[in-house]
Amino acid sequence: MDNLNEVSFEAAIAEVEQILSRISSSKSLDNLIDDVKRAKELLQYCESKVKSTESVIADLLRDEKVDTDS
Repeated sequence: MDNLNEVSFEAAIAEVEQILSRISSSKSLDNLIDDVKRAKELLQYCESKVKSTESVIADLLRDEKVDTDS
C-alpha cells in the first residue's frame, strides 16, 4: 500500500475507480475486504484534500476582500 501522503488526489481517485471496477466485475470475495479498506482510506484522504483546499481558497478570498475594502 502506498503512503497516502505520496499519492496525488487524481491518482487516489483513479485507484478508487479501479477498485470499484474490480469489485463490480469480480466474483471472488478473497480480496473484497482489502479492496474496501483501501477504497475507504483513499476516499478519506480525498475528502481531507478537498476540505483543505476549500479552506485555503476561502482564506485567499477573505484576504482578497480585506485588501479591496481597505
